[in-house]
Amino acid sequence: MIEKDIHDYKLPRKIGEKWRDLARALDYTQADIESIYKEQGGSSWESCIVVLVRWMGREGRKAIVEKLAEALARAELRNVADELMCMDEITQVCLL
Repeated sequence: MIEKDIHDYKLPRKIGEKWRDLARALDYTQADIESIYKEQGGSSWESCIVVLVRWMGREGRKAIVEKLAEALARAELRNVADELMCMDEITQVCLL
């Protein structure tokens, strides 16, 4: 995954207020979550983006759609996970 994918898949809008649950599923501490929220001026949208970008930076090449989908499912965002996997499959087919 790359940062552009976050926006192409419209993840902040789809994740919404559940960004904190996703952050926990991605192994962020409560202190990390509170710090990110404060840094972003209380914006859930921007906080979600920061969580995802930092996760990608931390994971490097291991930051793949399947891992994010697993975390989304653990955060009770199965519908977003399923949609993400479907969109990724379509993208891969289009690239062939």
